[in-house]
Amino acid sequence: MKLHRKKLPNDPALLKQMFFDVQDKYETVKDKLQTIQNKYKNTSIEFENKKQDFQKEKEVFINEIENYKTRLKESELYSEWLEERVAAVEYKLYGKKSEKLNLLNKDQFFLFNEAETFAEVDEVQEDKIKIRSYIRHKRGRKPLPDFLKRKEVIHDLPPEEKKCPCCGRERKFLGSDTSEDIEFYPARIKVIRHRVMKYGECNCEDFVNSGLPGVISAKKPPRLIPGSIASASILAQVITAKYADGLPFYRQSKIFKRFEIDISRSTMCNWTLLAAEKCKKLIDLLKTDIQSCPVIQMDETTLQVLREPGRPPNTKSYMWVILGRSAEQRLAVLFIYDPSRSGNVAEEILGDFNGFLQTDGYAGYNKAGSENGRKHVSCLAHIRRKFYTIIESSKKNNIRVKSAEKAMDFITKIYQIENSLRKRDLSPEKFVKLRKEKMLPLLEKFSDWLLLKQTEVPPSSSIGRAVNYALKEWKKFTGFLESALLTPDNNLAENAIRPFVIGRKNWLFSNTPRGANASAAMYSLIETAKLNGLEPFKYLNYIFEKLPLTETDEELRKLLPYNVNVEEIEKAVDSDG
Repeated sequence: MKLHRKKLPNDPALLKQMFFDVQDKYETVKDKLQTIQNKYKNTSIEFENKKQDFQKEKEVFINEIENYKTRLKESELYSEWLEERVAAVEYKLYGKKSEKLNLLNKDQFFLFNEAETFAEVDEVQEDKIKIRSYIRHKRGRKPLPDFLKRKEVIHDLPPEEKKCPCCGRERKFLGSDTSEDIEFYPARIKVIRHRVMKYGECNCEDFVNSGLPGVISAKKPPRLIPGSIASASILAQVITAKYADGLPFYRQSKIFKRFEIDISRSTMCNWTLLAAEKCKKLIDLLKTDIQSCPVIQMDETTLQVLREPGRPPNTKSYMWVILGRSAEQRLAVLFIYDPSRSGNVAEEILGDFNGFLQTDGYAGYNKAGSENGRKHVSCLAHIRRKFYTIIESSKKNNIRVKSAEKAMDFITKIYQIENSLRKRDLSPEKFVKLRKEKMLPLLEKFSDWLLLKQTEVPPSSSIGRAVNYALKEWKKFTGFLESALLTPDNNLAENAIRPFVIGRKNWLFSNTPRGANASAAMYSLIETAKLNGLEPFKYLNYIFEKLPLTETDEELRKLLPYNVNVEEIEKAVDSDG
């Protein structure tokens, strides 16, 4: 209630009462206002709390969404990885074994980068000589070798058919048509009967008093395995059939039975063990020669040995192979059995070797490759294989495949340069210089591409693993540029070990370490013979004849595959035939 000054009463008691009434109303209004303020404050606090709770829930929800996205991405990557693994396994089981690219597919993936690709290829090939645009190839089968014996069979008309039915005179001879076919005779087996002539004492008085032996006899030539029926040729045949042709002893035993000859599996095993032990000094000389080479390639593969002391029968053992290339481009290969795959084994095998060691990416070679002043070189074929498998095993032409195709394009150009220079008659110094000039720009582009691709692809994917492996091996791989004796890959050693892997599929395991060491010795001699252009049977037959006659290391060294006289080997086989 609004009061006017002129209307206020003059009575102090009344004024006092009015004052208290106004004060009560003020307090009442103040309390109501305070209540409203408190309520507002509580509401505001409650709102802030709810706002914070909402914000927290929002953050939790966003985090859950991000987690779901991450998990979804991981699931997609894992699913993709599983698809790649399944495709890789299917390809390994059912795909082609050759690693040659399909040229039709290659032309197809060049379609979208044709200008860039072929422009770069032209740069690589700019120094190549011009060749004829077309070469006519003669069709038909290859002629049979001239060294095979020929028997001529003449097919002629009866005399009456040669005469003219009109005048009765003989028709004019025009010539003949000639063709050849192959006639096969089963293996010829003959028995060599050795008769050692013996002579008794003389009845003369001087002889009786001379003290000379009463009986004398002629001496047989020494044999590799005295007291057995095994000649050098049968030993060479049995060992060549197993280690060069992958024919197990039990199958050979059945073949001999068809000729009514009983040679048991155990007999052939004993022959091989004894022959390998007789060749030990020859193998030691081979190892010494390899260790003195400026370049060694090295590889290993699994082997099961049933009776390895202190180990279960199903434990994996290993066959190691070292291939040496001398300054004269002479090749020698040595197989060595060991129960372990430890890098210490590689170090022990290499001994005093201090040149270039070329291997795959197995970490066990790292220490061996850095000791004794050695230079460790990696293998382009193993880098290539990972990209190649992506192309061949994938059923989709996706980004992974296109990236792998790009990597394969770089690798193909590296081999093009290498092959074009190998065909030219260049000195080692000139070859190394030209190879660096042509190869380094290409390798730099390849390296830059790998580094860029590493940031773009998931490391767990097949293309990610291929890229990371290439980068991990890059420094060691490019070491092949330093020597004309080095090639971009370790394929010679892999090719040398391949017959062992193929043979292993037939005979599966070795019974004892002694048998594994014998196999290693025989593979060493056979594969070194093949690398030096020798036919394995002829070479083994020759050295099995000569080994019992050798006495010095010099005589033994002449029996190594790269030292033998090829004409003597051929004569030895002809004389036996």
